[in-house]
Amino acid sequence: MKRVRAIEEFSKKEEILHKEYKLDITSTQLLKELDDLILNEEDYEDEIYDQYNLTKLQVQKLKPFLKELLKEDFEKYTYELGCYEEEEK
Repeated sequence: MKRVRAIEEFSKKEEILHKEYKLDITSTQLLKELDDLILNEEDYEDEIYDQYNLTKLQVQKLKPFLKELLKEDFEKYTYELGCYEEEEK
């Protein structure tokens, strides 16, 4: 299994996932970049699984780690940090 981290773009109007932007970043790097991210009790440095709402500044900090271009639109979408396990190919 491979851990995937992504910025998930949710439609404000329809409240559904619109698109997922995968990140190439470790948990340690993530916490260093998002030094203002407060983890939930269940999560800790190397095991981040909960979803976290992202601010405009946090999205900007994560952009260098994206595998594809993200043109954020905070009027139409909300952005969340998603972390999950995916089977390796």
